[in-house]
Amino acid sequence: MLNGTLCATERALCCLVENYQTPYGVVIPKVLRPYMQGRDFLPWVKDLPKGLQKKRPEVHANNRQRLPSSLCAEVYSSVFV
Repeated sequence: MLNGTLCATERALCCLVENYQTPYGVVIPKVLRPYMQGRDFLPWVKDLPKGLQKKRPEVHANNRQRLPSSLCAEVYSSVFV
């Protein structure tokens, strides 16, 4: 069980994924490996559904668009649940 007294656990996990992700999974930082039973890599276990690729809006360099929250929730539930 994690105690979130000192830091926001969800935000810390998001930072790890954003900074250490690869196309094949997440590289575990060296300082955290002793707490991960020596693992150095966590592979993705599910592929994204093919239908989600088409729903993503076009993003141009001069006109950035945010993904709709419903799409973010759908991607999250299909990958992490």
